[in-house]
Amino acid sequence: MIVLVGVVAAVTLMLDVALLGVRITVRAVHHTIACEHVAVFFRPPVDPIQQEKVRRVLEALPRAGPLRFVDQREAFAEFHALQRRKGRTVPDELQASDMPPSYRLIARRNSRLVPMEAELKAGPSVLDVIAEPAFCRDRP
Repeated sequence: MIVLVGVVAAVTLMLDVALLGVRITVRAVHHTIACEHVAVFFRPPVDPIQQEKVRRVLEALPRAGPLRFVDQREAFAEFHALQRRKGRTVPDELQASDMPPSYRLIARRNSRLVPMEAELKAGPSVLDVIAEPAFCRDRP
């Protein structure tokens, strides 16, 4: 009888631990939502009016991170670092002035991004709009 009570207690304890693990996992998955890395690249030189218009459109998106402007020097440094990581060299004739400045953000995936993407691409100063799927943590 004592052995049976011990086995039942052990099984109950294992079930409690397993259920706690499931609860924690479900909670973590619930707080992970689908996002998109969004980048809007401009044709240099950037028209300040167009830049402001794009900023306002992007700020209307439900964001999971800050909106950030990347100027040509910063874009060139990022490109250099990426090429170095891939074991490639950057041609000497490529300069910071050749790099497109951009706005970047992580946006929560939603149906409003698709029409906004088309609207942004139609802008005369916009070179390209890239939205790639990503996962991000939902911030309370």
